[in-house]
Amino acid sequence: MNLYEVEKAISKMDKKHHISKWVALILGVWLFSLPLLPDSFPYLNWLRARDPNTLYTMLGVFSLVWAVDNWRTTKELKLLKNTLRIAQANA
Repeated sequence: MNLYEVEKAISKMDKKHHISKWVALILGVWLFSLPLLPDSFPYLNWLRARDPNTLYTMLGVFSLVWAVDNWRTTKELKLLKNTLRIAQANA
């Protein structure tokens, strides 16, 4: 694998990480807004959680998974970019 292919793979991974981060953020905002839905939207009743503890558990798990995934992917991308920089300097 040459340096150009590595750069391309890192760029693709960075783009996927960026997109998944925004999708997760939108999903998180939606989850956090569920308890705040007013009663004036009866057609959104199917979105309401019957038990608030279930909703808070989902929010906690979502926050934890999002933070761990974001940390892991960011660390991995930094490592790959630094490795590429060293490879380019030695090439």
